[in-house]
Amino acid sequence: MDKLKQLFTPDELQHIEAGKEKYLELVEDIKLTKDYEDTDKYRHLYIYGPSGLGKSYLVNQILKVSGNVVETVSVGTSMFNFGIRCCELKAKYGDKKIFLWVDDCNELFSKEENVNIMKKVLFDDRVFHYDKRIKSQLYLLTETIKQAVTSFLTSGQGFIVPMNSFCFIFASNRRLPIEKTIRSGMDQHRFAIRNKIQVHDMIMDADTKWGYIAYVSLTSNTNSEKVPDLIKVEAVKFMREHWQHLESHSLNLIYKMMQDYRHSSSGYKNKWLRYAK
Repeated sequence: MDKLKQLFTPDELQHIEAGKEKYLELVEDIKLTKDYEDTDKYRHLYIYGPSGLGKSYLVNQILKVSGNVVETVSVGTSMFNFGIRCCELKAKYGDKKIFLWVDDCNELFSKEENVNIMKKVLFDDRVFHYDKRIKSQLYLLTETIKQAVTSFLTSGQGFIVPMNSFCFIFASNRRLPIEKTIRSGMDQHRFAIRNKIQVHDMIMDADTKWGYIAYVSLTSNTNSEKVPDLIKVEAVKFMREHWQHLESHSLNLIYKMMQDYRHSSSGYKNKWLRYAK
């Protein structure tokens, strides 16, 4: 990165430095989660921020480095499907530590009933308790998952899964309320969640967001290892110049631009212009 600084203006370097600080803050919070102890009360992490900044890749890169068990839950999962996934993982790993990445967790905290379930999961009883009748839904599951769920069925209805070995990393574009933004009873419930877990709010203005994308693009080899550094610089400068007209402001767009260069090192600029609507 240092050898490329001469290619940027002082203002651009200032924004890249601000973006770098945001990136390193996120890395530090993920590392704190990775190194949690069983006795830690605030083991779970909630990341609020815009999509397309490489959060999934970063979480997996940091957590898996020590051979940890890292699993994911489908984007936008329902509470029922979230519980089924927990059954599956608990049956598979037993009491082994499990890091569960939940991308787009909005549904899990969308209403009071769900928040109360998640309170028990995260810090009260540390169990997932789904108390609705599910026997009619079991036939929809694969045989393996059905066996896993069956082992956690209660004598009445629903199922209960011990969650003491789970550590959750949530991602959302919906911020958990801070005290001064509480406007409703639902806000109060979600504020209670905020008070009992680690929260990382990725709040950035447009210049800092560009700096974040530029810093990661110029320092990471992901998806761009065969692209010259000068092209990477050209790509992030193109993003800044056309910021107001781009289809998205994300690392994914930069990676698309890198692919355009690899496919046509002579005509890539014309392809880039398609992204500026």
